[in-house]
Amino acid sequence: MRFIIIIFLCCSCQSVLSTLPQINSCPKKTLPSEKKDWFYTKNKSRGLVLLAHGLNLNPEKMNSLSLFYNSIGLDVYRPILDGHQGSIESMKKLELGRWIVNSHQHYCQAKSYAQHHSLPLYFSGYSLGALIHLYLQEEFDHVHYDKQILLAPAINLPWYANLIKVLYLFGDQFLVPTLNIKDYQAQKGTSIAGYKMLFNTVKKLQHIGLKKSNIPSLIFMSKNDELVSYHGIERMIKKYHLGQWKMVPINNRQSKLKGKFSHLVIDPLSLGENQWSFMIEKIQRFLK
Repeated sequence: MRFIIIIFLCCSCQSVLSTLPQINSCPKKTLPSEKKDWFYTKNKSRGLVLLAHGLNLNPEKMNSLSLFYNSIGLDVYRPILDGHQGSIESMKKLELGRWIVNSHQHYCQAKSYAQHHSLPLYFSGYSLGALIHLYLQEEFDHVHYDKQILLAPAINLPWYANLIKVLYLFGDQFLVPTLNIKDYQAQKGTSIAGYKMLFNTVKKLQHIGLKKSNIPSLIFMSKNDELVSYHGIERMIKKYHLGQWKMVPINNRQSKLKGKFSHLVIDPLSLGENQWSFMIEKIQRFLK
């Protein structure tokens, strides 16, 4: 039963890409962003963090990280991918490649803000969000961050994650129920189109390789993560000579959340207070 649950949760933890629309560079004028997606430090800002959520994760669950970054003098832009708010129809009707376009727009908005205010630009992403922005860094020369913090980045998946592809025969709009904790869900299910984007992006990134994203990076995740391979990422670090990437093992054994998975490591409730304090202390030192 646990094995079945893991397979289905794979369907609600990440995704991105297939018919990739043309992307060349950031436009001179970026599209306006939602005011609710911005979190500003009360003090003089010393940097901007682009904070990216995971697949079918309630974006508001990233707010603990937003407030932490604010507390150490950083502004935060925490945008939302299509399908992760509003009607479930928005998830069902996703176009392949849409999240790549979304994320590139988010990057351009963050870059414009950082340049206008003469601030360094940092990236912090969980699971799917980390995957997409690593792909953007490798695929497009104009995408660059000064430092990055990756939480369980979905760049190396276990073999059983591919079993979800059996459901492709039901069509792109078919929804696979998520078994993540209800409060952490953006929608009750994730579309097959979403999973296709996930697997296509992982495949594309592994084909390109990791070179340009070899910037100062901290990677936090559990060695027991059910949805991303810790040791697989260690092998990628060696394969691509990612000398500036540092793996930091964490775990959520002390979390009191019922039904949690080791993959969920984004806030004090999902991690437990001790591991949360450990993680944010490491991040604070990293971003000094």
